[in-house]
Amino acid sequence: MSATSKAKEKTGAVAVPELMTKPEAASYLNVTEATIKKWTRKHAFPATYITPQVVRYRRADIDAWIEHRQTISEQRKAMAA
Repeated sequence: MSATSKAKEKTGAVAVPELMTKPEAASYLNVTEATIKKWTRKHAFPATYITPQVVRYRRADIDAWIEHRQTISEQRKAMAA
């Protein structure tokens, strides 16, 4: 067992895969799978199409998407003030 695996086992941390399925992405964002599906269909969420029927979500893309949305939200708040 690697040192990283041992550390995760001790702390109870859950490893998040780099390439996620819809249920994993939904869990990562604490939203429903239906929400992920809706965002994906509207092209409002970063998705990687492996085949036309197989969609995966890159953790780095999701993190960048969150950061971008936070920046927009902060800008709107600043403009309203």
